[in-house]
Amino acid sequence: MFAVVGAIIAWITRAGWIAAALMVALKLLFISFGAIALPIVLKYVYVWILEQGLSIANSVSGGASVQPFVLQLTGLAAWLATRLHFEDMFSIVISAMIIKFSLRLMKI
Repeated sequence: MFAVVGAIIAWITRAGWIAAALMVALKLLFISFGAIALPIVLKYVYVWILEQGLSIANSVSGGASVQPFVLQLTGLAAWLATRLHFEDMFSIVISAMIIKFSLRLMKI
């Protein structure tokens, strides 16, 4: 009788440890995705938006509808964005936000 009860308790304990290990593995997977892949994807989206804006400004520059002062401000903004490394800063900020969210999710 005790052997059967012991076997049942051992099976339940083993299933609990497997479930806990699976939960930890999933949380680690989500944290690694959030800390590594998501900022990279968001950086490429940011760069794509910046390139589209600059290509629109370049296509408009052929016409006389935009004043040269506006184009100079666009060029200045692009130069500042590259000099101040906005893409890298954006990636770091998003990484910090994802890590904070992940730690809050794990309640650490």
